[in-house]
Amino acid sequence: MTLTEFLEADRKKLISELTDAMTPDRASGVLEAEVERLTYLSASEFTGRQQQAASRLLRTLRMAVRMVDSVGDVRMWERAGGEGFPGRKGSSAKGRTLLWAVLAAAGAAAAVLGYFTGTGGAAMLRLPSLILILAGTAAAFAGGIFLGRGARGKQTAERRFEQIVDAERLYRYLRAALVVADQCLREEMSAEAFS
Repeated sequence: MTLTEFLEADRKKLISELTDAMTPDRASGVLEAEVERLTYLSASEFTGRQQQAASRLLRTLRMAVRMVDSVGDVRMWERAGGEGFPGRKGSSAKGRTLLWAVLAAAGAAAAVLGYFTGTGGAAMLRLPSLILILAGTAAAFAGGIFLGRGARGKQTAERRFEQIVDAERLYRYLRAALVVADQCLREEMSAEAFS
């Protein structure tokens, strides 16, 4: 039997283990275990120079398994504010935002009202309208500042990443490497036959 045939006999089990691995590091461990199994099987199947060549090839393959790209897909989850579902704030945060928005709008309205009542010409309305303009402007300014701070606020986003292992791709990579190893072993057998 060839190394590829040994692998094909164990295909379903290997793909199942790779799928269950869930992380690239664990998937590399599964591949290393499979290469170890193939090394053991080749030691009992091959003899002489062919066994030495198979051992050398599988040792090299075992070292290279860690470099194989095993990530099929990366998923990202983000949870804003550290609580609840993504994008949702608590009701108290919504209430504070609404309060500052109302304060800014009321301050702007008071400043405009003070301006129009002060330009009417009556001398006794000038001082109250000036106070109304200043108080309205200060309220609009404070409301805008706190409204902007609430939007930026203390929102911390918690991000989680998940790397999903592509078991089929890993199997194809390993199979391709074993096809090349089998070709090298066939060449070793033909060289041994001619000597």
